[in-house]
Amino acid sequence: MTAPGGGAPEGSLRIELERALCVADRANNAVLQERDGRWHVQGDPTEGAFLVAERKAGITEERDARFRRVGEVPFTSERKLMSTVEADRERGGRVALVAKGAPDLLLARCTHEQEGDQRRPLDDRRRDEILATVDRLADDALRTLA
Repeated sequence: MTAPGGGAPEGSLRIELERALCVADRANNAVLQERDGRWHVQGDPTEGAFLVAERKAGITEERDARFRRVGEVPFTSERKLMSTVEADRERGGRVALVAKGAPDLLLARCTHEQEGDQRRPLDDRRRDEILATVDRLADDALRTLA
């Protein structure tokens, strides 16, 4: 997903990457720390990977200044989701629920999908297409999260 020479892609793909990494940043308890000139992840390695991806893509928005966590439902093996409630200072404290987890569980809860600026209803046919893509990625031994 990186542009030639590194960094984030441009255009609508960059917008999608920024949105995905924003969610991954907020539904996340890992910390990226620099010690002795080296970066270290404190916390879950997958959550740390999202923080590293932000830096590698050149996405440096300081989200802690914009969002304040007001609640959390931690990941459990039964629930297969992590959810946080975030107050958005740029929108007068308006709250948003942010979740990451198993694609099949999150997809079942979605009523719409957004690609770029286009928001459209999510029907069973489209859900099946998305899950088929998730299955293909899993067949290639890739881990998928929604």
